[in-house]
Amino acid sequence: MYLKLIRSLLLMGMVFCVSGCASFLTLMSPVQSEIVVGEKSVGDFNKYQYQYKIRSNQIVLSKVPLCTEKARAYRKAQKREIGYGPALLEMPFFGLGLIDMVNAYAIADDSKKQYPLAEYETGELLTCGSPEPAAGEAVIIENKQRTICRKGFTDSNGILDLDTILSDISGAVRYTVYLESDHTVRFSYVYAGTKLAGKAPAKTNLYKN
Repeated sequence: MYLKLIRSLLLMGMVFCVSGCASFLTLMSPVQSEIVVGEKSVGDFNKYQYQYKIRSNQIVLSKVPLCTEKARAYRKAQKREIGYGPALLEMPFFGLGLIDMVNAYAIADDSKKQYPLAEYETGELLTCGSPEPAAGEAVIIENKQRTICRKGFTDSNGILDLDTILSDISGAVRYTVYLESDHTVRFSYVYAGTKLAGKAPAKTNLYKN
């Protein structure tokens, strides 16, 4: 009889000691913080991305505006949930451990704070407009072996007519074509020219070495 009483008292004492442990430890824990990346947005214009296609000896040039990507950094502060080990011991006793764990979670969630920091550029570029004709762009057409170098300008529709630029050249020649403003936009093209007697290239749109 006394043994059962002592056992019951020890059991009640254990329940009393561990009940609310997770909640208390979480409440007393220090606030921990970390830097997180929040929403992203489109920033200022950076440059154009050029696209081209060849159609009947015509270069059709278009461009798409690219803008920098911006992001907002935040400092996230929150108490860490701790003491779940003792709370698990409470689980067999009428769900006391479950209540303790819920309280600990509520305490940690209530301590959550978010402080905005500086906005910064991520280094990524985003499309920030629709494609449009690349009008007035200077295009270089050259073949170093034959010392041919021509410069032409696209019209209002972004078109450069090679028949006009190379009207005085005969034979099939492989040319390197690139933008004067952006040498990374380049490609090779074989143009089979038929020189027309008495016809000179249009001086308004090109030069000749």
